[in-house]
Amino acid sequence: DNQLPTLQSETNIMATEREELEAKEAFIAFARVFSGVVKKGQKLFVLGPKYDPAESLHKLPLGCSPADTLPSVPHLACCTLENLYLLMGRELEELQEVPSGNMLGIGGLQEFVLKSATLSSSPACPPFNP
Repeated sequence: DNQLPTLQSETNIMATEREELEAKEAFIAFARVFSGVVKKGQKLFVLGPKYDPAESLHKLPLGCSPADTLPSVPHLACCTLENLYLLMGRELEELQEVPSGNMLGIGGLQEFVLKSATLSSSPACPPFNP
């Protein structure tokens, strides 16, 4: 009789641990910084694979930034970089900034990226397509 409560407790603990692990799952984008420095909290344009700057730039105000309120432009959105990570095997080390030439993980882009996207400080950038 003493064994059963222990077994139930272990089952409850295992179920709780599994729920905690599932709650910790997150979408992490894999990226490379081509130029400049990416910083946590920075606002950037998200350019979808079908974004065309030649068709879209005339719809945007001259010198606009991701912090501005912008008109609706197809395949263009603005995001704030919530989390930056150094990817080390199965581990993630949170960073404040990442200089050019480095690979990184970016958290908080699940609303903006389905498969691939280009993040840029300028809407004049053509998207990098795979």
